[in-house]
Amino acid sequence: MIYKELKKTFEVLTLGKNASCDYRVDFSDWDGSLDLQHSIDAIVHVAGLAHNKAKNQEELFNVNTTSVDYLLLLALEHKVESFIFISSTAVYGRTFGFDIIEKSSLLGNSTFAQSKIEAEKVIELGNLGSKLILRLPLVVGPKPLGNLGRLIKSIFIGSHIYLSGNQAQKSVVFVSDVAFFISQWLSESLRKSGTINLCNQTAPTFNWIENAIAESGGYSYRIRIPIKFLWKTVNWMKAKLNISIPLVGKLFYPLTFSDQLAREKFGYTSKPLNQTTFTNELNSID
Repeated sequence: MIYKELKKTFEVLTLGKNASCDYRVDFSDWDGSLDLQHSIDAIVHVAGLAHNKAKNQEELFNVNTTSVDYLLLLALEHKVESFIFISSTAVYGRTFGFDIIEKSSLLGNSTFAQSKIEAEKVIELGNLGSKLILRLPLVVGPKPLGNLGRLIKSIFIGSHIYLSGNQAQKSVVFVSDVAFFISQWLSESLRKSGTINLCNQTAPTFNWIENAIAESGGYSYRIRIPIKFLWKTVNWMKAKLNISIPLVGKLFYPLTFSDQLAREKFGYTSKPLNQTTFTNELNSID
């Protein structure tokens, strides 16, 4: 989606492990060498391994962190002016909270979060004309990875358990809004540097997200359980068996991020969130 949007305005060259890329490298095993035959104005680094996609910790850091080191060295060598990096709100390490801002402490301790934190540090120290770090929450787009991808799969195959009454809000962002924002930023004569959250202005509830996914594919739930019943069960397990379930907090506590900085300083805007826009985003051609 980002590539498709940028192609509308710019000449875009791709670098990655697919045979269709203009420059072919594998970030999981790359020594940083590249015979660059073009003059490059900006690098948009969207490659990354998320969650359980990496074979091991070394591969995850090679793709998410070491690749940034190599690309920054190339940028300096070839006098590339601008660098954009796709990061994640996972760097905050929060499982609940409202309107978390960019100045919040980076407490993420998962391997994925740490790889993004280290990459951000490298970019911040880089000697570039302008650099932009985008921290994204749950990304809504075609063939999503991570938690959203697993949720969609479970709903579509009928294994999902719907917990009615889950009104915990979750920040989301449309991939098309991210793509348009990057295109607009690159079109600016004076590109502002910064680290910002990008979100949809509306933070939907978890039940809303589930229902929107189900409606987008015409699916229904086989199992429905009131969330109050789940909480009673969890509390009983804690009291009687001394067992905690961390996943419960992640799914059913509110977790939203503020993108006020992006809107006020960078002019970021997002599409309205409704069933139509959500479905269109999932079904868009990447």
